[in-house]
Amino acid sequence: MISKFIDIFRSQPNAGNTSIVRSSKNPGWRLTALNAPVGKVAQALLNDPKKADAGFPPQWLAYVEKLLSLDGDMRCHAIAIFCYHIDWFNHIDPSWSEINLLSVLNSNDTDNCDAFWDGFFWRTKTPDQKLYIRMKPNFLAIAKEKSLAKQEYSRVLAAIILAGWGTKNKETQERLVSDNEIRDVLVHTDDSFRCHILEIIKEWSTKENDSDYKWSGMLLPFLRDLWPRQISVRTPTVSAKLFALAFSNAECFQERVEVIQLLLTPIGRNHLMLPHLKESKEKIVDLYPSETLTLLHKVLPDNVKDWPWDIEKYIQRICEADESLNSDERLIEIKRKWNAR
Repeated sequence: MISKFIDIFRSQPNAGNTSIVRSSKNPGWRLTALNAPVGKVAQALLNDPKKADAGFPPQWLAYVEKLLSLDGDMRCHAIAIFCYHIDWFNHIDPSWSEINLLSVLNSNDTDNCDAFWDGFFWRTKTPDQKLYIRMKPNFLAIAKEKSLAKQEYSRVLAAIILAGWGTKNKETQERLVSDNEIRDVLVHTDDSFRCHILEIIKEWSTKENDSDYKWSGMLLPFLRDLWPRQISVRTPTVSAKLFALAFSNAECFQERVEVIQLLLTPIGRNHLMLPHLKESKEKIVDLYPSETLTLLHKVLPDNVKDWPWDIEKYIQRICEADESLNSDERLIEIKRKWNAR
């Protein structure tokens, strides 16, 4: 039955088309594949209990290859569905996976490449080490070239690259993504990707991780040694993420301020979010008024009209927490600007 369907797709190309039209407003090949005839056949093959973990059954594999031999949108639908399971394909037969799926990444067919990434990133999972090493050049390239067809996959890619930096190769004991490689990505990517990296490392550093690394202990070396110092990277958007990262952990606040203050630039009201004073973690302001002042002095822009609306409360809390700061030139400057508004 499957063979007959595939023959129909090949002889009547329109039979394999879907009524869903791809556009910049929908998720792309993965969604259309789920509802397209070729995509449904591909899903049926993957749900077939006859497929084995010890090797691909010849007849089953023949059907898979026939779907991949189709043209146009139908081939893209097959690629999207199968690449969602690329880890499994590569585990069973790396050579077959390279020839029939991974080779798409080296082709000049934009649609095929987009279909590959649509399927791969839909899984939101870091591949095993062997596949990771094979795909690493592609990960780094699309991060720097900003060539993902859909930006919603950018955060998944950021997590994959960051996970590679935080994981050691089982054989060489070197990082899967080296210091130089991730630094190069951070320099050449865009603000959106850098912000994703900061959001993810903030999240990972606030909870236990199952890996051999503790992200809470890796955060400061990452920011101190790898985060780029170029002026082009010091944007209000990125600085706002760094500012929030500093306030995310009271125990590490002083250490983080020491590093993060060197990376900041003035942040306007539209980007700067001061921690809410009523929340327990905002006792940071009372415990570390001098460090809080250090950050505020770095991020408050010259134009007072662009300061956060509740900045006066922070100024007051800093003064109350440490009266000696009233003679600090930074606080004097902030007060002068605020009172002259």
